Amino acid sequence: MNYSILAGKSGTFPGSIWNGLHVDLNQDVLTRAVSNDIGIFGLVGFTGVLDQDGRATAFFNLPTMGQAFWYLPELDFVAVVYDNNGSIASNAVVLGWEG
Repeated sequence: MNYSILAGKSGTFPGSIWNGLHVDLNQDVLTRAVSNDIGIFGLVGFTGVLDQDGRATAFFNLPTMGQAFWYLPELDFVAVVYDNNGSIASNAVVLGWEG
């Protein structure tokens, strides 16, 4: 099975449609950048094929302090697993920080 991890900075409600599936993520420029894998933020493993145990590992290397990125109040992530029989999305995971 294939997977994609989607990211956004615009919240999770009301959500949006991604490849015909409702996901709890408001798509924005970050969503498009991550899904197109333009190489920002050192993303590794955000799309691919699940291993034989049905698992995947992804890395998100945050930029150094002092960059404009840190002024975002939160980042939102949704995992989507799909194959020829259909797709399913996870609930949103929200990453927030104080600073």
